[in-house]
Amino acid sequence: MNIHPLLVHFPIALLSVYAVFECLRFKKLLELREWFYIKATFLFLGGLGALAAAKAGDFGKSLFPAEMNIIHVHENFAKLTIIIFGLLALIYLGIFIDNVWGERIRRSSFGSAWEAMIAVDKKVFIGPVLVPGAAIGLLSLIVTGTLGASIVYGVTNDPVTQLVSRIFVRP
Repeated sequence: MNIHPLLVHFPIALLSVYAVFECLRFKKLLELREWFYIKATFLFLGGLGALAAAKAGDFGKSLFPAEMNIIHVHENFAKLTIIIFGLLALIYLGIFIDNVWGERIRRSSFGSAWEAMIAVDKKVFIGPVLVPGAAIGLLSLIVTGTLGASIVYGVTNDPVTQLVSRIFVRP
């Protein structure tokens, strides 16, 4: 039984919502401490779900032997999507650890190193990386999902699957 279709829709939804939330840069939202945790929850749960869906997809490949050309491209985009959102999750993880245990770490022998790492995380990665990363991750997620639809329903299913297949899949 192929459980990939059952698992894949949750990470698509969670990561899509995360990406939209990350791109909402309203000052009132950014000032809310909860906003960070809301986005982090969508990102972490979506990332874990994406890993589970990818593993389930490995088992379901044999069901579509005629579509191996598309499956390889779909797999590559799925890996790219997981890498992008995984890197974003690492940025969030650093901030989360700092929020929870930062004071304790600062008082330890790693204090100055931790302070430098968090300064880089907050100043370098937060602004220039999170929003473009979320947007690129969302685009990669859309392409991955469209290629998945091409595998199941065929490349002539709708204009979007035709376009994406024409751009990314070799005949």
